[in-house]
Amino acid sequence: MYEKIVLAYDGSQEGQKALINCKEMALWANAEIHLVSVIAEIFYPIGEGVLIDPQSQIFETEKSHHQLDHGVELIKNEGFKCIGILLIGNSVKEISRYAAKVSADLIVIGHKHQDSVFGRWWARSTSSNLVEEAPCNVLIVIT
Repeated sequence: MYEKIVLAYDGSQEGQKALINCKEMALWANAEIHLVSVIAEIFYPIGEGVLIDPQSQIFETEKSHHQLDHGVELIKNEGFKCIGILLIGNSVKEISRYAAKVSADLIVIGHKHQDSVFGRWWARSTSSNLVEEAPCNVLIVIT
């Protein structure tokens, strides 16, 4: 059914739950799992330009690589094919672009409900935005 699954992974509780569900789904068709983490570019607006903070970017990149490597190891230890990819930029755009590039059949992402009505209204989630941008089916795992 699904040959290529892109799992949006950030090491959070939501990401861990999505990871567990993704492993179960991969049993259906021996799918190849692409574990994707996205970090934002770290910059600060100054006047009419921006200042990119290389030290913070390096720290975030190393931290994200560590989380990604841990996730890939978990999946491979279960006997699945897994590729880990770290991308930099806007999460929704980068995940969608990567899924299109590898011709993914499914994107899996974790989601935590906002407790307040205001919180839901104010912060449109990555998962709901991803549904609008994705080039394939999206499974949102609610935690």
